[in-house]
Amino acid sequence: MIIVMTGGTSGIGAEALNTIREKKDTTVFVGARNGNTVLPNGAKTLMLDLSSLDSVRSFAENIKQNIHPQKIDVLILNAGVQAGKTAK
Repeated sequence: MIIVMTGGTSGIGAEALNTIREKKDTTVFVGARNGNTVLPNGAKTLMLDLSSLDSVRSFAENIKQNIHPQKIDVLILNAGVQAGKTAK
């Protein structure tokens, strides 16, 4: 099974990743701003900055190259939002 995931490096996404990666014959690709993020066995990190469409396109191309000729079985879009303080 091929799983592509965003938001798997911290919080609830990291907890979900820990459970998912234990599944037999499963490979998880995690998009992360820091492509060198250390993840549990069974998960691979690919560089992804969701604030950049060029990065999103590059991530998609990397996924295609890594899984060809297979297809994505599960897509988990769990990226969070970081917002600054709002002016009053």
